[in-house]
Amino acid sequence: ATDTSHRSEREREQHQRPTMSDYISTQHHGNAGCSSSSGCAPSSCSCSCSSSSSSSPCCCSSSSSPAAASSTKRCECACKCSRLDADGLPPFTMPPFSNMLLIAGCSTAAFAVANQLAHWIWGSSSARYRKLSETEQERYLSYTMSMINSCLVSSFTWSKIIRERKPGGGFVQLCRRQGTMEVVMALLGYFIHDFIASRKVWLKYPAEVVHHLLAIGCCGFGGLAVAEYVPSIVAIGPHVMGIELSTIFLDIMWMLRASKREGSPLYKLSMLLFVASFAFTRVAYLPLSYLHFARKHPVAWQNIGPVLRTLFWCLWLLQVYWFSGIVKMVVKVAQGKA
Repeated sequence: ATDTSHRSEREREQHQRPTMSDYISTQHHGNAGCSSSSGCAPSSCSCSCSSSSSSSPCCCSSSSSPAAASSTKRCECACKCSRLDADGLPPFTMPPFSNMLLIAGCSTAAFAVANQLAHWIWGSSSARYRKLSETEQERYLSYTMSMINSCLVSSFTWSKIIRERKPGGGFVQLCRRQGTMEVVMALLGYFIHDFIASRKVWLKYPAEVVHHLLAIGCCGFGGLAVAEYVPSIVAIGPHVMGIELSTIFLDIMWMLRASKREGSPLYKLSMLLFVASFAFTRVAYLPLSYLHFARKHPVAWQNIGPVLRTLFWCLWLLQVYWFSGIVKMVVKVAQGKA
């Protein structure tokens, strides 16, 4: 009879115990309760207790403390939570190194093919394009590829930043890392293609050469080397890639200028949006994301090393240099000198 009673009690306890399908991450801590070291919030824990005395209080209080536990009681606590890593971010597994190299290579090849296809389309449909010199045609194609890249990257980054914002979480919030590395590698492929395709004008546009080298360094060195050892840095990726938003309006302006439509309302609107988005994403938001990450995750910020931190800040200084030129341009336009 005693064996039957104990067996029925165990069956009852197992029936009441939550299963893996009920919880994201289920952990049984026994008499230890759901402590803070489990990585779970106390409010997400549920407990079931068995005792020789049915009137005994449960060993798990509202604070998930096993204060009332005794040797005659058995307590099982199951916690429903998303486990966080050492940096307080949701779990994340880096894609295989070979996969990231494959994505970067495929991206480079895809933009090379798209560049040739755009040359055929513009050449067969636009008489104005056919009148351009070979160098001007290459620049036109470069801005066409830039438009495609910036639209794709911006749609991913800003939808991710906005979708994953939490109320009261502050102006800058780190994003979940799922999907980010793949976009970083695709962006790396674009910059490699554009750097090679613009080789004839390297001496004419040295700032663009510096920009491309910094971008390749941030995406390549940061994505392929640093992120392998400090995965938390991937959380800042969407904020850095978000600066591509202003590139959309720059590309529109350049194409309108090449089409001799500088005086059109669309050109003026594009200029206004370009200046506003450049000031917001590249001059203000970019350093704020650095500082936010350094404040929230100081250990990870140190672990990424001085090389990548220097690349990040040099990328921002280049934006400040460009913005000073933009301000001068706006002043000249306002004074009617340009």
